[in-house]
Amino acid sequence: MTGELDPWAPQGAAARDYLGGRRPAIVRVHVVGGEPEDVDAEVFFRLPQDMERWELRALELCQGRVLDVGAGAGCHALALQERGLEVVALETCDAFVDVMRLRGVKDVRSGELAKVKDGPFDRLLLLMHGLGLAGHPDGLRSLLADAHRLLAHDGRVLLDSRDPKDACDEDGLAVAELRLEYLGRKGPRFSWLFAGPEALEAFAAEVGWQATVVHQEPDGRYLASLARS
Repeated sequence: MTGELDPWAPQGAAARDYLGGRRPAIVRVHVVGGEPEDVDAEVFFRLPQDMERWELRALELCQGRVLDVGAGAGCHALALQERGLEVVALETCDAFVDVMRLRGVKDVRSGELAKVKDGPFDRLLLLMHGLGLAGHPDGLRSLLADAHRLLAHDGRVLLDSRDPKDACDEDGLAVAELRLEYLGRKGPRFSWLFAGPEALEAFAAEVGWQATVVHQEPDGRYLASLARS
């Protein structure tokens, strides 16, 4: 496994092995203060017929030019390509970048959102607990500042999260500390942000965005669309 300083390297390595035929390819997600959870890399390769309702709704809302942030193995990028949309798939994990190129994602970029310069985009897509990529509230401010820079005037950010409920602070936000493991090799810890719908709406309003929940599941998972206010 390469890229040991990349917290996503274990996940990327599992995806690369899965693509190469390893079954199963299990990533263990360690949560500081909680129980670990095992995730099979198979989930990164699901087809639209295997996706959940909230993410199908997100894909339905995509139009024009799409920036898929934290694109993973490219399941959403490939589904949007099949619809004829122009998609830029952005990843920081080298293994995921390789996997997406092998799978036929046409425009794969390696790097951080802050380094993307060729807007405008009509949709900025952050799925699979995409809000979590912000890491913490200041990270969410930075993410929305980049979205403001990159989106067309009537563009939208589409992201999902899960209501942290009892784990949240006074602002309705919660930060978990996670660590990924694959085949006994662990990446470094990283922060993962959660926000309930009302907390996201309030936070977004403070920094010049209007957040609208467009789909919600009984387990607290929801999809939100953010537009400039």
